[in-house]
Amino acid sequence: MIAVAPYPFLRLSVFFMAGIVAYLHLPSVFQYSKLFVLVLGIAYLLLYFFARIAKELVLGIVAFLFVFFGGAWICERNTPILDVRHFSHFAQDATAYIGVIDDEIVAKPRSSSTYMRVKAIHKQGKWLETNGKVLVYFPARTSDANLKYGDYFLIKGKPQEVECPKNPGEFDFKKHLSFKGIYHRHFLYQGQWAWLKNEPPSLLWKYAFIYREIFSRFLRNAMGNNQEFAVASMLILGIRQSLDTELLEAYSAAGAIHVLAVSGMHVGLIFSLLQSLLGILRKNRKLAHLYYALAFLAIWFFGAITAFSPSVLRAVVMCSVVLIGEWVGKKGNLYNTLGFTAFILLFFSPYMILNVGFQLSFMAVLGIVFFQPKIASLLQPKWKLAKWTWDITTISMAAQLTTFPLVLFYFHQFPIYFLVANLWVIWASSLILYVGILFFAVSFWPTCQMLFGLILKNAVAGLNASMYYVLHLPGSVVSTLSFDTWEIVTLYLILLLFVLLIKLKDKRFLLACLVLATCFSCSRIWKSKHTMSRHLLLVCSLKKGVCIVIVKARTAHIWHSYSLGQNQSAMHFQVIEPLKTRGIHKFYFIKLPKDQFEWKYGATKILVLQNPPHSTNKINSNNGYDIVYVTYPCAKKEDLLQFTNAKHLILQSKKCIRASGKMSNIWDLSNRAFEIDLICNGKYTDRSKG
Repeated sequence: MIAVAPYPFLRLSVFFMAGIVAYLHLPSVFQYSKLFVLVLGIAYLLLYFFARIAKELVLGIVAFLFVFFGGAWICERNTPILDVRHFSHFAQDATAYIGVIDDEIVAKPRSSSTYMRVKAIHKQGKWLETNGKVLVYFPARTSDANLKYGDYFLIKGKPQEVECPKNPGEFDFKKHLSFKGIYHRHFLYQGQWAWLKNEPPSLLWKYAFIYREIFSRFLRNAMGNNQEFAVASMLILGIRQSLDTELLEAYSAAGAIHVLAVSGMHVGLIFSLLQSLLGILRKNRKLAHLYYALAFLAIWFFGAITAFSPSVLRAVVMCSVVLIGEWVGKKGNLYNTLGFTAFILLFFSPYMILNVGFQLSFMAVLGIVFFQPKIASLLQPKWKLAKWTWDITTISMAAQLTTFPLVLFYFHQFPIYFLVANLWVIWASSLILYVGILFFAVSFWPTCQMLFGLILKNAVAGLNASMYYVLHLPGSVVSTLSFDTWEIVTLYLILLLFVLLIKLKDKRFLLACLVLATCFSCSRIWKSKHTMSRHLLLVCSLKKGVCIVIVKARTAHIWHSYSLGQNQSAMHFQVIEPLKTRGIHKFYFIKLPKDQFEWKYGATKILVLQNPPHSTNKINSNNGYDIVYVTYPCAKKEDLLQFTNAKHLILQSKKCIRASGKMSNIWDLSNRAFEIDLICNGKYTDRSKG
């Protein structure tokens, strides 16, 4: 049954992924997966040689269970924190450690960051060999030339565990790093480290990073250190760069965010280019071997230069499987090829299943393989330009059909003009990639390098300008409320039932689709109704600055300190983006006064103190404040005792928490944000002072 069943690798990969997901959600339940794998493996062999009744059915069940528990076991084995030699088990009293740079250096305006593998840790006068990775930040004035892949450093202190998000809706950086097997980070200061030696752990990555740096330098010299260079280096080389917030929003609004990271589409373009340039070799039997060898090496070289992002790795492995199949004269099935690719990648890196790029890449390919031919058959244009336009449109529609639930889940918005924008984006990004390859190919010739550099710069500038244009079109983006996991699963179940309806033409699948769609619609209606009636007060937990937010339906009034207003990055990522995930569309920004701030929202009285009370701004504690927020760090106990009658006394500083003693109405803002439902009996009135 297993051998003749359609798409065997696709089926096996589905069960393998199910085992990984099961372990991720219930690790304690699947801690004995290794034992189950052993037992099921022995059972399969015994059944294969001795079973006589229902042999194929039983073998199929045992095989799929074996793969399921195998996925859970592989995931457990690849969880670094469970390793007894992980440095976190010895770091409590550590005074120093030795780390080696194990990734490329990402330069940002305020710091340079990279991942380090901890080789040894100093504890109680002894050096202990360890493993595990840590995210390390070097000061901004540290020259990138002094930081290289394979550099060993002696570092004072110890890494700190990454904190959980403190504001509702804020990006969970701790979870994001844990998917990469990283649980700690370390902010370094000048004089805190000493260089020891350079000994790259991998020669492959050493030369990949060297060539990435060389190509990046060529681009920077030709284009300047601007947004055009940032987009070009991300699109061609996959090098992470800092983009303007508005430009990032523009690409997102056009549904073109995928071009900012080298993806499977880019590998496909490289593969097509190779077929055009070397295709003549395939006509000769002897030279055909040279074609396959060169094509194989070229796509893997391109993957290494772009640092093998999950989507690139998926495309490279798929192209390699197709090439090897053609090389040996075997034509494979795309579904099986996709399943085999997923199985291989997850076998070596099971946590890749949680990567957004990995998920979007595989779902997009599934959509293109299944839906694109069916959509394309609805229309048969005769003109070449019309046919090309229709093909690009159908590919975009098919990819969006299977990825839009994930887009809603992760990005909380949907681009309206993605079909029109992708016609231009795919063409423009293809042009930029090909011009970039030519630019690097003629880099030894200054005149040609300058010419292609100018073409590349203008092409990227035109692409950026078109993204800004789409952003400012009316209704370019539909912002949505956050989606629960079960809602996304429901959308994919509806899509699966729709596929079964197309394949089997059974009306029962249509009925099931309608039932699930009704449940999904009811959930969204209830959430929307709840949103329109909400009134919330949110006091954000920030390391620097003060931020108070009043949320009414889909509108937010944001009171912020001057320092936070100047820090656009913190305002965007810690305040605005989390609010957008809750379906908030309108934002009004108000600067907090420097002294005290008192106002009433409905029946709720709120007082904000940014300086200690003195003779000119005495506080009447008998005013019956419901919420008192003390933002300054040196509040005395006698200053706080006058607010014992307040329902909530919010303190931002640890010094204030210690000074407050055992007061029962204290809220420690350094742990997490404060949020409360407001009872509104009237209109909003502002009674700010100062």
